[in-house]
Amino acid sequence: MSLLEEQTRYGTLKGIHKLSRYPGGALKDCTLVVHNTIQTPYGELAPQYEDDGLRRKFTRSLSFHPNGTLKSISLQEQTVFKTAQGDIPAELITFYEDGSIHRVFPLNGKLSGFWAEKNEYELEPVLHFETGRLAFDQKIIGVSFYPGGAVHSFTFWPRDAVTVELPFGKVATRIGLAFYESGAVKSLEPRLPTPVQTPIGEIVAYDVDAVGVNGDINSLSLHEDGGLQTVTTDANVVTVRQPDGTSVICAPTLHMSHFEDEVMRVESLAIRFEDGKAVFPQGAFSLADCTFTVERFDPKGVKVSNDCEGC
Repeated sequence: MSLLEEQTRYGTLKGIHKLSRYPGGALKDCTLVVHNTIQTPYGELAPQYEDDGLRRKFTRSLSFHPNGTLKSISLQEQTVFKTAQGDIPAELITFYEDGSIHRVFPLNGKLSGFWAEKNEYELEPVLHFETGRLAFDQKIIGVSFYPGGAVHSFTFWPRDAVTVELPFGKVATRIGLAFYESGAVKSLEPRLPTPVQTPIGEIVAYDVDAVGVNGDINSLSLHEDGGLQTVTTDANVVTVRQPDGTSVICAPTLHMSHFEDEVMRVESLAIRFEDGKAVFPQGAFSLADCTFTVERFDPKGVKVSNDCEGC
């Protein structure tokens, strides 16, 4: 096997097994198979070069921004980084183009028949975090930062939850929790169906389709002053009566499952509040000029949509 060398602003990389480049020729990413160390503003770091064959992901050791600054590093050994939230251990860390920390992942394992989520979770350390008015001790999948160092979001393990105090009450949060740079809560993913007081009445907030890729964007979001911005529900239907007397019904929808015959899935209803309007998939309606009636959603009375009809 012929190995390559590459000069970077962090030193010479040796033992490169494979690499890719940007169209202009700059190094985009590479996989190493021998020990290297690179000099960074965070100290001397050793990129991953060994595949343990069991739990660690091993796809690329390093990646770079087009300007040559470090974009990500998968570390050979878990390494402690100093952040605005204190010391955080990391197996994978990503950076903004200016060199500031973007995301920190304490672990970077792969799930397989030999290594389950339970195994990975047991290795995860419990960390202490404080941001805004919130302080908690928790295992996390990852934490992201703004370029200035303030926390942007946390991504939680599926089994865990953190309770957050909001203007309309306490909400147990799963998957993700995001903040404004000021420390105010920006968005979160309710763990359970949670009644929330909105400008159109009480809505039960919960997104059945929430996916935990990261905690940056979540279904229940707030403006920086604490006012409600978006809410998603699979439990309510809203009837909007317009000034001309016509009504529009806004409700979750039912679809036949692509994976199980005769099984229906609910697609939640997303509602956004902005510029004095309630915005639904069916349209935007003035809060001042329209009347809104919120009722319980009964899927038995809804016509099922077959996404594959005609295919």
